[in-house]
Amino acid sequence: MPNRPADLQPLSIASKRPRRPEEDQAHRMALLDGTVLRWLHDAGWPQASASAHARAVEPMMSQWLGETHPEQLFNLMPSLADRLGKQLPQSRPLSASAFISAFAHCLIARAVDEVALEARRAGHAGVFACLRPYLHIEPTPTNLTALGVALELSDAALTIALSRLRRRLRERIEAALHLWASTPETRNTLRRQLRESLIDAESTP
Repeated sequence: MPNRPADLQPLSIASKRPRRPEEDQAHRMALLDGTVLRWLHDAGWPQASASAHARAVEPMMSQWLGETHPEQLFNLMPSLADRLGKQLPQSRPLSASAFISAFAHCLIARAVDEVALEARRAGHAGVFACLRPYLHIEPTPTNLTALGVALELSDAALTIALSRLRRRLRERIEAALHLWASTPETRNTLRRQLRESLIDAESTP
């Protein structure tokens, strides 16, 4: 499978350069590729087998992207999952809800990777590596002290650095949401459904 994430420029809603449809489609396809791989992996498929089957369904996903109006992409994703499931061996259970969960995880993971790349280019790879576990949770006072010692930063400086990283992550996620929902209302719906999917996935034993 092509390593698309390494070939694509990170998304950014702050960019003044006009977005190009072909680039948007490339980003969508890369996210779908990752989603299928995670979907199969979560269902227990071996890595080699999952990669082979993901490559096999790439033409179908590309055709679906080309035929589906951007505003309908996320709403029709369960039907895409059903179509993909019919093309794959039935040796392991695959569900549309698990596909949406995999999509949510991959969308956030790619946004985190883009923030990491941005930090690395700015010479702050070490700071990002230390603060990455706290992008979604607050560090305890003990954690904050340990981070300050490791990075030689004050509590105030750490708080500012973490706030900036979280803001950049939100921007990256928002940029990704724009690819799948073109209006504020549909993005709110998408955001809520993704959050619910992540919560359901975390609570599933």
